[in-house]
Amino acid sequence: MNTISNYKQKIQTMKKGETKNNAITIVENNNDLPMHIKLDTPIIDPKSDCFKYEYNINNAINTNVKDIGKNYKTISFCIYRINNCKIQDNVKFPFLQYLLYKYPESSDKTSNLMVFPFIKIKQSVKADSKKFIKKLVNKDVKIKGFIENKNTIFLFYDFTSIDAQVIDKVYQLQKRNTLWWCLIDEICNHKQVIKFPVHKSVFELFYNNPVIIYLKKENKRLEIPIVAFYGNYFNFLPVIATLGQKTNIANNKNNNLFFSSFDRAIRFGAWTENYSEKSVYGDKISDYFGKYNKGGLIRFALFLGNIDLLIDNSMSQVSETLSKNDWKKNNQSLYINDIDFDGVHLKTKPEYVVKHFTQQTPLSYHEIDQNTLTPVWESDYVRYNIV
Repeated sequence: MNTISNYKQKIQTMKKGETKNNAITIVENNNDLPMHIKLDTPIIDPKSDCFKYEYNINNAINTNVKDIGKNYKTISFCIYRINNCKIQDNVKFPFLQYLLYKYPESSDKTSNLMVFPFIKIKQSVKADSKKFIKKLVNKDVKIKGFIENKNTIFLFYDFTSIDAQVIDKVYQLQKRNTLWWCLIDEICNHKQVIKFPVHKSVFELFYNNPVIIYLKKENKRLEIPIVAFYGNYFNFLPVIATLGQKTNIANNKNNNLFFSSFDRAIRFGAWTENYSEKSVYGDKISDYFGKYNKGGLIRFALFLGNIDLLIDNSMSQVSETLSKNDWKKNNQSLYINDIDFDGVHLKTKPEYVVKHFTQQTPLSYHEIDQNTLTPVWESDYVRYNIV
């Protein structure tokens, strides 16, 4: 499975003739290991408590499997992992991810739709779910608990330690990939991952059971990271995702780290800074108009901490704030949106500037679909996408 390093299976749509109920099944994946960026193995300070958290999911789910009834038609699999500094390098605080299935692109209403993996019940909840999970991870995994909703039962599984290995790879994901580890911010706030809509059955489960949204530490809620993106020439991405965890950006005297929304990241992931031709070691990496031969993006979990806001400021005020770095005295991040340019209000896409590398964790990286690009970047264009 492409989103979990050593799984041998992946979820795909059922073969033609088996899709009447929009069900999904597990099929064997014999493809080679997908493209990935190798990360450092996490090294923990013995005095650190960066891996400590509480997930009070038991307050929302029924943990007595004996209470599972028989009057269900569908099983939805709510598979989660809690990423922390023990299992991945450069994780500031523990954060929650749920595994979603993405339908393939098609002319159907389910095109690119993201849902919890689910199956139609054939035998029983216990028998069918055990078989499904065994095919997914090649192991028997116990049900953590469940939530009932009419004819559907939502089964919860904790995959945090399922491999007993570190997450040492960041994979390239494409539209054809069917399984995605998703942030709570993507599910509940954006209701989409990249450009793929999340079905209401997913985010409504969290809305109706808010306790499963939050991690806590010493009875206080931990910050939920936002999803953010960084765009650049595709072949530069491994350097950003690996060396960028430990070193500062070259030629950046203020050490400011810039991230943005997906659409704004397209600007610098698809074109050079000034729309001019660019070469690296004598090889052209863009055309005459600055469009990269191969543009790319990295998707991050971003911890903002205390935020300073720059909204409706002039270009000169924004530049002065970035150069002086006064915002760093009392804040860990800077939010920039909507700029006044020579008296004209420009509605821009959000941009985030963070203080430390430890505030960002790479989740996946992507090649930009050249067929979705406009001649030059347009801030209001909404059809930019990945391959």
